[in-house]
Amino acid sequence: MKNKKLVAGMFWWNVFGIGFVVYLIAAEFILKAICPFCTVVHVIILVTFGLIFVLHRGQKKLVSLKTFKTWIAWVIIINLIPLIAFNVGGGEDVDYSEFTKCVTDKGVNMYGSFKCGICAKQRQLLGDSFEHINEIECHPQGKNPQTQLCLDKDIFGTPTWVLEPNGVEQNRQEGFMSIQDLEEFSGCKFEGTQNGSS
Repeated sequence: MKNKKLVAGMFWWNVFGIGFVVYLIAAEFILKAICPFCTVVHVIILVTFGLIFVLHRGQKKLVSLKTFKTWIAWVIIINLIPLIAFNVGGGEDVDYSEFTKCVTDKGVNMYGSFKCGICAKQRQLLGDSFEHINEIECHPQGKNPQTQLCLDKDIFGTPTWVLEPNGVEQNRQEGFMSIQDLEEFSGCKFEGTQNGSS
């Protein structure tokens, strides 16, 4: 009896883990960046789930459908919490115009894609000031695409920020950039003002 409870507990613990595997895989697609360490962990969890599933099926009594649906519902709710927390909410009204002009003057280019979720998040961060950023569209279906240039530059994920004054690459960084990240990357300093409450 004790062993049956232990196996059942391990089974549901692994079901819980599978929910987070799905969430993290979705995040990798959205970020267009693969985390090798995460992938190893995903494989370990899936193998463990497979083994415990076999043990669980070997028991006389399987979990009820109602219990299964309840656990699935909780997994969905738990996964929705960070999704909502990071993607819902009003942004701050900040003028980054002088800062973004400086970033471009320094020779920083953002290689992006109109289908890239993180690129959209980056544009949202900078607001109207993003118009001063030199964005190079890598997707062939995007507006004014420069797909061949992206291939020549070995751009494998978007957004990719490249510091290349006079066309000579000095540094690159993939993924979302905070204002602090952009300051460090470009050498520019944000000294703008924020409109509204802090």
